[in-house]
Amino acid sequence: MCLLPLLLSLLPGCGAPDPGSAVVVIVLDSVRADALSPWSEAARTPAVGRLAAEGTVYRQAWSQAPWTLPSVGSLLTGRYPAYLGLSDVDHQLGEGAVLLSERLQAAGFSTGAVVSHELVGRGWGFDQGYDRFDDTAVLGHRAVTSARVSDAGIDFLFAHRRERFFLLLHYFDPHHTYRRHAAFDGGEPLPGWGEGVRMRELLARAPLDAAQLARVRADYDSEVGYTDQQVGRVLDALDRMGLSERTAVFLLADHGEEFQEHGGLGHTRTVYEELVHVPLIVRYPGQVPAEVAAPVALLDVVPTALALAGLPPAPELEGRELLRADPGPTRRGSQERVLHTETSRQADLVAVRRGDWKLSRDRATGEERLVNLRLDPGERRDASGESPAVEAGLRLALDAAAAASRALPVARPLDREEAAALEALGYAVE
Repeated sequence: MCLLPLLLSLLPGCGAPDPGSAVVVIVLDSVRADALSPWSEAARTPAVGRLAAEGTVYRQAWSQAPWTLPSVGSLLTGRYPAYLGLSDVDHQLGEGAVLLSERLQAAGFSTGAVVSHELVGRGWGFDQGYDRFDDTAVLGHRAVTSARVSDAGIDFLFAHRRERFFLLLHYFDPHHTYRRHAAFDGGEPLPGWGEGVRMRELLARAPLDAAQLARVRADYDSEVGYTDQQVGRVLDALDRMGLSERTAVFLLADHGEEFQEHGGLGHTRTVYEELVHVPLIVRYPGQVPAEVAAPVALLDVVPTALALAGLPPAPELEGRELLRADPGPTRRGSQERVLHTETSRQADLVAVRRGDWKLSRDRATGEERLVNLRLDPGERRDASGESPAVEAGLRLALDAAAAASRALPVARPLDREEAAALEALGYAVE
């Protein structure tokens, strides 16, 4: 018999549930794939790099929206934003939306969340299905909150280390405003620039010159590096408590960030790859490290987590269980899978992807753009008309996505304080 609680936390075999009975989902807000070490050799993110070396790296993961509310809604329900009716900041999850937390809570899991963004808070319906929902780190763009998220997450792990549990951790700091962390190479200040220039100020200065853009990107990467350190604390805690061997860890971003690759700054307004190509790493219990090159979606997290928990698939889910290894070119049926993403914030865009091909449409004008992401990863050239059969097939898929059953938004009226907080984060409230 184990006599000391501390000893229990250090001995994985003492009273622990069976392997695979715990799930941790880590969401990095606004983190581009190329900001992390599995996707960039220049990135200084050792904690994420360690997770990648131990888990499965999904090289081509797609977010279902280029901003937080619909993206996280889709991630945590396994349904497309159209079904959820999440197209603007004054919409919330409706009664028909079932979160992963609700499914796992009903199966006997202890459930906890620590969030740091209003749009994934209780005011927008994201607190459903949690025994403990901690939103004390929702402190706006002026605060540095990643340490708070890790502190609360580690407390939850310790309290529930001998149970089946689900933990959601949401890290906000890489979202603008970008702040310099000296220990993470934040770059040199520019004359007349204060610490942490807000997005509305950046947009007012746009287009930024090369020196300004380099400063902004250095500060952003500094935020990512600091957040990586805090994620590392959680991974270390899983090791110390003997939980790593039975815990599935999902690490991902809700969307990316643009730095004038196509003229813009921030996010929400486009469906270019700098926003919708997101990092996704899963460390499965007892797995052999692997990489998957086939396109996958954040939609796939819920069905995968349910499978790992030993629960039957839910037929209404639009995601699929993730592959744990690349099936290779001869059996890559997933290459034929069609994924789509969309935004209705300051634009009206939808895009579909099948394999390497991507077709986007401006729903307001009908203008379309075709690219081959393998040949043109920067999406510099419109390839419309060059592959008629591919284009015709993608257009049918795009028509189907655009015509998909769309739920009526559930209105979420904003009070003056909430509207001001969202405006400060760069979400214009009309």
